[in-house]
Amino acid sequence: MKKNKYSRLTAALLSFLLLLSLIPASVFAADEEDDNTNPPEVKVGWQVSQNGTTIKESTDDTQVVLKNQVNIGADTVATKIPFKQNDKVVFSVNVDPQYAEYTTYEWRHYLMQWNGTTNKNVQVVYKETGDTLSLDGIYAGSNAMFNKYLCTVRCTIDGVTYSSAITFTCSVIGENPLLAPAFCTQPESATYKQDESAAPLTVAVDSTSNTDRKVHLVYQWYKADNESDAGTAIEGATTNTYTPATNETGTVYYYCEVQDHYKQSGQTYESDKVCSERAKIQVTTGGFSLPGAGTADDPKLIYTASDLEQIREMVAAGNSFEGYYFRFEDDITLPDGWTPIGCTVDGTNKFDPRKPEEKDNLRAFSGTILGNGKLLTIPKGGKPLLAYVKNATVKDLNIYGEEINGYGLVDGLHGVGFTSEDTFAIIIENVTLKSGTKTLKSGLIGAEIDMDVNGFAGASAAFITIIRNCTIEKDVIVGYDGTQSEIGAFAGRFQGVIENCVSHATVKGVNYVGGIIGSRDNAMGQCTVSKCSFDGAVIASGKFAGGITGAMYIGGGAPNGIKTSIQGCTVSGNVTGTENVGGITGGDRSVNQAWNEYSVTGNTFSGKVSGTKNVGGIIGYYRSLNKLDNIAGNAYLKGCGAEQGIGAVDYVDTSCETHETASGTTYFDTSKSLPDIYGVTREDHNRTDDPLGEDASNLTMEVEDATTPICYKLDISGDYKTTYTIGEALDLSGMVCTAHWTMNKADTVVDAKDIEITGFDTNQRGEQTVTLAYGAAKATITVTVLLPAGKDITVSFMLLGDSAHGDSGDKHTLADNNLETWIDTTKVTVSNNATVLDVILAVVGDQFDIKNESGNYIQAITPKDGTELAEFTNGNLSGWMYTLNGVHPNLGVAQQYLNEGDVIVFHYTDDYLKEYEAEQNRTKTAEEVIAMIDAIGTVDLSKAGAISAARSAYDKLTDAEKALVTNYDVLVEAEAEYARLAAEQGKKLDNIYTTTGDYISGLGTPDVGSIGGEWMVIDLARSGRTVPDGYYEKVVEYVQKHADENERLHRAKSTDNSRIILALTAIGKDVTNVGGHNLLKGLDSMDYIQTQGINGPIWALIALDSHNYPTSGDVTREKLIQAILDAQLPGGGWNLSGNDADPDMTAMAIQALAPYYKENDAVKAAVDKALDVLSELQLATGGFGANVKLRQEVNTGVFKDYDLGKSIGCTNFQKSAQGSGILMGKEVGANVIGMADIQVHPCGTPGTGLMEMIRTSGRNRVFINTDGNRFVNEGAARDVLAKAIFAQKDSTYYVLVNHLRYPSLTWVDRNGARVGDMIDLGRVVAADTLEELAAKLKMPVENLKGSIDTYNAVVRGEKKDPLGFVANNKADKVMTEGPWYACQKVPTVHHTMGGLQINADAQVLDVNGKVIPGLYAAGETTGGIHGSNRLGGNAIADCMVFGRTAGTNAAQGK
Repeated sequence: MKKNKYSRLTAALLSFLLLLSLIPASVFAADEEDDNTNPPEVKVGWQVSQNGTTIKESTDDTQVVLKNQVNIGADTVATKIPFKQNDKVVFSVNVDPQYAEYTTYEWRHYLMQWNGTTNKNVQVVYKETGDTLSLDGIYAGSNAMFNKYLCTVRCTIDGVTYSSAITFTCSVIGENPLLAPAFCTQPESATYKQDESAAPLTVAVDSTSNTDRKVHLVYQWYKADNESDAGTAIEGATTNTYTPATNETGTVYYYCEVQDHYKQSGQTYESDKVCSERAKIQVTTGGFSLPGAGTADDPKLIYTASDLEQIREMVAAGNSFEGYYFRFEDDITLPDGWTPIGCTVDGTNKFDPRKPEEKDNLRAFSGTILGNGKLLTIPKGGKPLLAYVKNATVKDLNIYGEEINGYGLVDGLHGVGFTSEDTFAIIIENVTLKSGTKTLKSGLIGAEIDMDVNGFAGASAAFITIIRNCTIEKDVIVGYDGTQSEIGAFAGRFQGVIENCVSHATVKGVNYVGGIIGSRDNAMGQCTVSKCSFDGAVIASGKFAGGITGAMYIGGGAPNGIKTSIQGCTVSGNVTGTENVGGITGGDRSVNQAWNEYSVTGNTFSGKVSGTKNVGGIIGYYRSLNKLDNIAGNAYLKGCGAEQGIGAVDYVDTSCETHETASGTTYFDTSKSLPDIYGVTREDHNRTDDPLGEDASNLTMEVEDATTPICYKLDISGDYKTTYTIGEALDLSGMVCTAHWTMNKADTVVDAKDIEITGFDTNQRGEQTVTLAYGAAKATITVTVLLPAGKDITVSFMLLGDSAHGDSGDKHTLADNNLETWIDTTKVTVSNNATVLDVILAVVGDQFDIKNESGNYIQAITPKDGTELAEFTNGNLSGWMYTLNGVHPNLGVAQQYLNEGDVIVFHYTDDYLKEYEAEQNRTKTAEEVIAMIDAIGTVDLSKAGAISAARSAYDKLTDAEKALVTNYDVLVEAEAEYARLAAEQGKKLDNIYTTTGDYISGLGTPDVGSIGGEWMVIDLARSGRTVPDGYYEKVVEYVQKHADENERLHRAKSTDNSRIILALTAIGKDVTNVGGHNLLKGLDSMDYIQTQGINGPIWALIALDSHNYPTSGDVTREKLIQAILDAQLPGGGWNLSGNDADPDMTAMAIQALAPYYKENDAVKAAVDKALDVLSELQLATGGFGANVKLRQEVNTGVFKDYDLGKSIGCTNFQKSAQGSGILMGKEVGANVIGMADIQVHPCGTPGTGLMEMIRTSGRNRVFINTDGNRFVNEGAARDVLAKAIFAQKDSTYYVLVNHLRYPSLTWVDRNGARVGDMIDLGRVVAADTLEELAAKLKMPVENLKGSIDTYNAVVRGEKKDPLGFVANNKADKVMTEGPWYACQKVPTVHHTMGGLQINADAQVLDVNGKVIPGLYAAGETTGGIHGSNRLGGNAIADCMVFGRTAGTNAAQGK
């Protein structure tokens, strides 16, 4: 019997308790006066009064007990207290008098508020710091979850803090007039130079809680000439922030007027208007000299290239010119060597506004340029006008360039991190690329991926570009050298809208080449091309080419990304490529299941299209089609070169049972089951038609005449109903449906009766997307169906969190029951139409900060005064989830409505896949199994998962439960049908082995033995070949000659029996009668099998399992498995001898154990551990930075005078930096070069050399030696820094920073580290003052202070640094205040530039300069690429270029 692990644990615990019982009690005794083990019980009473009368107060039972807790929990002591807004209300708390002097109080109001743009949950902190909050009137808000008053009580005793957030939830009836908002943040005065970018003015108020989530607060900013006169309203300044203009000198006073205003039950409620304090904004002279005020009516005038240079320099200095207008007054030619307008401070593309360390790095141009019809000429080989842009506009400009080295207008678009809806990249209107122009990249713009920033997109989805009414003239060549991919006439990688644009250009490139754009940039967000025309030529030397877009979406990491919408476009030009070529678009390669609707509608192709594979008149190739793929009303001209509208489709999700089959497309139906296809995880995404067969003409049609107008777009407007109660019919009265047509046909208004409506279910509660269709065009509206307002419901809620431990340590999941309880089970009363989000905000919002940018997914939760726990904090599979009644729903938190008694567990997980796996493995009910069987539907090869899941669920039922499954026979029939289909498919797959079989067949008759014997026999059998009769005759002869009385073919090697059993099984021979001998009997003894070591049990188990052969003698499968498990090395692998894992033996052991992986926990653990070992055994042939012996041997270069021995570490991991590839290359005669070129980095950690803790790069840091003195220019090159460090005592120093680098202990730096953690690890020394720090570091305080004083004087510009440091960056600040942090550093080997000599084809050369056939190398294994001192970042380019080259040439056998 298998021993229960819990019984062993119980026995051990009982033994321990027995041992304790034998120890005298005196051992545990302590003096009474020293007993501090019991924490104090700090009780807090509370009271609520209304108009002088106490209405609620605590009793002994309802007092709050403060707790010692990291995350301050909430104690809701009074709920839904009814008030009128003009009541005089007093909330008070009273702590036990003996603890009063140790106690502090903080009062807050928690509410939902409109900021002029969106609703947000905010907390207003009051000035009161005592135990009472008196309110002369209380703000309205009927929903208690969004109208709370809280007092955070903290009592600190003997260094331990006990706390609670005592919460009073209120239901306050509003009266007219409403209470006026009260300012808690006022706008601040400032002084700027003319045209300098100003900081936004901001106000914040306490107000009524807008629990109906509509617009309440009304903001209006004013400007005035003095401190007292009434101001003038500023048009459009209607949010809680306003950025003042600085284009004119003088003094302006700004203030904001705020009013509360809302409608309820037909009545309008308003408050008095209140005004903020006035902010005095002074603008002084000192700006630049262009004439004009910079307004739309009086723009600044540009006459020469010098004017543009002046703009560029001011942008580089930090002036974005947002809101400014510039106008060309003359044609301008840019100078040779022109640098585009817009830059970054450090030259990188890292400027994510969400990251404090990056947000000030961008110097983007944000103004408006009016081209005024003038011509901008770019010299041959020159760069375009702009580089980094944000909220910019360019209009009415002509551009010409003989050979523009990049894009025609914006030199590569970057914008990762810009997620705000009011931030965009650029608007380009009426810009023309003139005839004769040639561009290396796309005609105007294109996003570019920076792998150091984001490997998926060049910009965030919201950072869009808009291109309207632009033209590319004839004889323009886009991509003049034909080497670019993701290239289009107007844009390359693109996110945004292109409309009403015309291109006559020739566009040349490799992959993803389009007549308008190359491809979309981001998996999410908007990308639409509408009413554009192309009559030029698209010439692609590779895959994906189209007359409008090269591709719809190309990101392989997002199988549910959004495809590009293409509407009402016409193409009469020619499109040429190799594979995936379409008249309108090359297609989509990545989206396995669309989750968002888009449209390819009303497009016409009348040109010529050609390619070698997947050629379509409209679309070349599509990965998948489901109900959200709105492709309709597209026409292609007969004879265009395409035989069908869509060249090829991999997957179609449809419920149509009579779909075509000739195309080879894989069909499935998600209304019945989900196929085993990556990313196809949502049910009911099926179409109902046959899109590639009978209904294909609805998507794309072949026409004789391509001039008939098509309705390609349907716009919805008007005042129509969007909120319904269960049972109500859809009402479209008040809706206006406008149809847009191709061929310049005028828009028409469509009668509602002609609209086809789908997607509305009056009996389904929640938000619904309703589709309205008119011909080919579709539009959607969102409606909400709710229950009639009724009695509140009560649900249970629990919050489970985790520590922020990163991707290391144990995994914490709900399935493993090892998460932290942040909020224990709490009963919550909410409305009968509440969602999970409502409950989260009600319970969690008082105690934690919640990040919910999308409104439907909680990205992060941060405890007050705690560390943020967010998606990906603990690895790529970590994030927040919830269960509803024990199941993880497919709906987001704002979509999941609740019922009485629902149980919500909102929890963090380090591995969401494990949560789903645990859920899948739970025992289903008989009703669920019936539903699973019904969902199988028509059986095809995609139903393997559904059939297997249904069988597994059925087998887990008890006999009584199985009897309730009324459709079990359907499951049996499905299994039989699937087996038949699989057998047919197996026959098709056998063709794959034909080529291999042909080769092996030509090698003659196999012998008895491993190589050239049994392995060859298995190959022949697997490839469907007949093994020559001579082989079996040889086996019979061999067996008869070698088999002993126990049927063993070798006295010590049981693998002889196992190997021949495998071969004979493969060719269908009887292994129990081979010339009269039973080979299975030879495997009847464990002692014999194990004589050969671990090899014996492994191959015996594989042989027995090859045909489910019975065991005999004392051999059982369980014993063989246990023998293999017992032989596993401590590290996780296997070997015939020794303690190091052998990859071959480890892989064979895994193969033997694989059939038992799911059913045997011990096997699973062993295999998982072994897979990790195999991964580690992969040879990493990097540089030799960690090979101390080798680097000492070759250290004759820059660091020849310094010891690079064992005391010097390496920034790379030991195993990957031993120079293994270099040494192997030398063994076969390879030449090595540059071995003396070793790069040493100044940022090593003592003992390891790894680059950890506080980094030496960046600003605001000082390097000091152990005597407290600065000794080097902190900004010097790495080799200079390293040599200077070597010259210090013990070759070490400290990098010293303060609060400028780490504003708090929990602040996360750009490397994801927190200084608090570094201090806990003992790697950083912290002190509040320099005196304290000097004492801790045992260095003279006068030296340390002198070093800081010198550094600060240099930053202030008071003196020149004798060490050469120059404060030439705006980020340089004086370092005057603590806390101070010192981190010890040493030099460390960072990169070795020497290695194998290669040629341009990545082929390794021998000592005579000749190619060594078949040997390729790339990366740090090679030498001569980087010279004697590698530039930062260049190693990536080295690996990518030569790695690809090596792989390509090796595959081609060059």
